[in-house]
Amino acid sequence: MMSDPLAWTIEVPLLSTPVIVRQLAAVVLIPLGILTLLLVGLAWIEGSLDDLGAILRAMVGVLAILAVLMLVAILLFFNNRMTVSFEFTEDGVRSRVVDQRARVGRTMAIVLGVLARSPAAAGAGLLAQSNSSRFTRWHAIQKLEADPKRHCILLKGKALTLDAIFCSEDNFPIVKTRLEEKLKAASKRKVATVQDSRTSG
Repeated sequence: MMSDPLAWTIEVPLLSTPVIVRQLAAVVLIPLGILTLLLVGLAWIEGSLDDLGAILRAMVGVLAILAVLMLVAILLFFNNRMTVSFEFTEDGVRSRVVDQRARVGRTMAIVLGVLARSPAAAGAGLLAQSNSSRFTRWHAIQKLEADPKRHCILLKGKALTLDAIFCSEDNFPIVKTRLEEKLKAASKRKVATVQDSRTSG
């Protein structure tokens, strides 16, 4: 078995990577969806459901504006690339966005959202800020979903994708093997823990 740690940094294409596109969509849709539900709830409480159509049209307009701004930012500001670092430790794997442009972009989204009184824009910035660094413990990973074509490995939990590990063509086999080893070791520890608890019980 290979020894820890294993660490690398890689530039990830944004618009051509499905998992990144889904994450970008979530960054926009989650705060916008929450805001829409709040506005609809307020309209229902105040008995002004006649304004429901206007609320939905406004949210669609905001969604379109945010989508265009995000696309422009990805192509012009980020050049369709994001620098991400990954590190394997004894306890799990850490991913971190290390691109300085991403940090500036998240901060700008929060500040502009507050100044423009746009909860959706500010929320998108805050959500992106919270996802800039992630640590996934080995025991939380249920299975792996590898994409050799894109050199990407998804870490799957019980119901959700916990993280996406992006590799180069050269280190993809090494990373995949290490992940499989870690999952087997974590599974063995789980079995041993269950057996010990039954024996002590």
